[in-house]
Amino acid sequence: MTSITRKDRKREQQKREILLAARELFLREGHEHFSMRELAKEVGCVPGTLYLYFKDKNDLVATLVEDSFEHLMNDLERPRTDLNLLVFLKEIMRAYIEFGLANPNHYHFAFMLRRTRSLEKARPRPHRSYALLLNTVRACVDQQLIRQVDTELAAQGVWTGIHGVTSLMITIPNFPWGDRDTVIDHVVDSLIEGLHPSSDADPETEGDDDDH
Repeated sequence: MTSITRKDRKREQQKREILLAARELFLREGHEHFSMRELAKEVGCVPGTLYLYFKDKNDLVATLVEDSFEHLMNDLERPRTDLNLLVFLKEIMRAYIEFGLANPNHYHFAFMLRRTRSLEKARPRPHRSYALLLNTVRACVDQQLIRQVDTELAAQGVWTGIHGVTSLMITIPNFPWGDRDTVIDHVVDSLIEGLHPSSDADPETEGDDDDH
């Protein structure tokens, strides 16, 4: 029993080493120049070893994408669930941004990798990290903490907003950003404010403005 456990542990360790090397090689060489043979050289094994873990290059890349999503999900599950729902939503948004900035390679595979047909087949549905965001937005709508809007549209609006600041800070690090935390807080607060009940226009005020 001990020898089997040790063997499984060794296989898992080797798989993690392959994924780590593959992620770095892929980002360095790009999809077109990435090859299993080159990866084997990076890892220090024969090419056949890679096929013990992955069916082909597409399977390996799909695994990298899934692995990155799982790392993201681990971070998104950290905020306390007993928080006020609106605060919880903001914490999820901040956790998403912080994950991307702390793990740009993982973020690239999760959200910045061009989706080929094979990758679309490997992941036909959104990851449960998006479901967490969508369900939290829906709960905020149910409790009238944000406007009665199409929850799918609202969740996608929040997602595109936090993805925007994350991807920009990753790809243009030398831009003269203001204080990072202040910028992030401003983006998160602005996105939430756009969905807040008080952001609905007052019809009477609109009418007064039209008269002037």
